[in-house]
Amino acid sequence: MTVVEDLEVRVDGFVAGDQDGRFGEVEAWLDDLGDDDIALIEDWARATLDALPTPLRPARGSELERRRVVLRRISAESAARRGRPDEVLRQLLAEWRHDGDSPAPYVEHLIRYGRDDMAAVVARYVLSKADCLERKRVEAALESVGAPPDGWQEAVLAFASAPSVDAWDRLMQFTPDDVLYHRTRNTLQTLIHMGVDGDILFQCATRYGCTPDALELVELGLVAPETILQRGREGPTTARGIWLGLAARGALARGDRFGAVRLLKEAVETADPAFPPLTEVWAIRELADDELNEILDRAGIPGQCG
Repeated sequence: MTVVEDLEVRVDGFVAGDQDGRFGEVEAWLDDLGDDDIALIEDWARATLDALPTPLRPARGSELERRRVVLRRISAESAARRGRPDEVLRQLLAEWRHDGDSPAPYVEHLIRYGRDDMAAVVARYVLSKADCLERKRVEAALESVGAPPDGWQEAVLAFASAPSVDAWDRLMQFTPDDVLYHRTRNTLQTLIHMGVDGDILFQCATRYGCTPDALELVELGLVAPETILQRGREGPTTARGIWLGLAARGALARGDRFGAVRLLKEAVETADPAFPPLTEVWAIRELADDELNEILDRAGIPGQCG
């Protein structure tokens, strides 16, 4: 059997095979081949695809359409293995966003081809949704970003049993700079789901800046406003208004409406002009009902577009 005949047989098998897991076998097959074979396959797949008829109204699920889909994926996967991953990433993004497929292949391919930052953003986005498909697979992909060392899970469990800022520093002290951000965020998400004290986690999440996980803790009502204010006292005075505004969001999340108004009013009145707490004002205005918005108006708090 010639190489071309072998390719034709394999494509026939992929077209006729399980369409739910339609590309797992394609990827496994290509992973076992060398560069020369990959180059030949890409050229053959593109030429074969170009030679197929293009119907005016493609019949979704037809044998011809399945063949076109398989050939497009084979050519894109081949190109990715030759250093050109954008085509296959676009295909996987479309399958997730437009076709409703699992986001896991897209996240995994982003990681495979060095797009760790984008993979982490997408993974955290889809994991925040209750209807996330293949959640365990996405979680596993996200965990691989930052590649925690052996014994990491045990160390995280030890921290959870006795959490403190000092314990956090010990946990993270040997983390390489190039994976620090992702490992910090992944670890914080694990600890949030484990129910570790929100005040301590907020202090950890703002240890060297402010991660989105800190804001999540505040919005969930897990952080006392005083904890937020104390963190603000430790930072530059120019950011005082922003920390006050965040404390106001924390108060509102805990049901303290008047505390939220008091803190937000102080934030607006004392903020450095270069760093106004506009995000916090907008967020609280969005959450406020008509009664609270009237109170905010009387307190002199700007409106959403103020």
